[in-house]
Amino acid sequence: MIREKELIERLRRRDPEAYEILIDQYSRLLFSICAGILIDPGTREDVEDTVADCFLEFWENGNKFDPSKGSLKGYLCGMAHSRAIDRLRSLCKRREQPLDSVQDRMAESDNILSEIISEQRILEIWEYIQQFPGPDDRILTLRFFYEIKPADIALKLGLPVAAVYERIRSGKQKLRAFLKQQEEQQ
Repeated sequence: MIREKELIERLRRRDPEAYEILIDQYSRLLFSICAGILIDPGTREDVEDTVADCFLEFWENGNKFDPSKGSLKGYLCGMAHSRAIDRLRSLCKRREQPLDSVQDRMAESDNILSEIISEQRILEIWEYIQQFPGPDDRILTLRFFYEIKPADIALKLGLPVAAVYERIRSGKQKLRAFLKQQEEQQ
């Protein structure tokens, strides 16, 4: 895997191979961020288009990225979050669905991500969850990033609903401890 500093240098030289590496390394992460925001009222195509827009914008305006202000991952996550919010607003206008109603539903959900301030923290949490033993990593990803209801997760993974609720509860405790530890380190 290519180091971030070398990748940034190659991207600045507009190396197409470096651009492909960028997409390979970050497309799943950006997809997760965009899907978490666009799950309702968006479609998979809306999510894919938003991710593609992020990469295109980075290719066209990559010189705006300043490595001294943060990591490439953090920059791309922030871009994905911003573009997804823009797309959400656009979708709500097109469908004449007030943005407030979507935001209200998101606020009512059991989404721990609403407690997180920065996109970098979202990335840290996503990476932390990926370290959980299976099926906990899938359960927490589906619940917190895709906002899928516990009953639907249970059905999808073939688990009892009570087990899914227990793993979510346990995962929340671990995430809170992780976030507290991260805050103490900063």
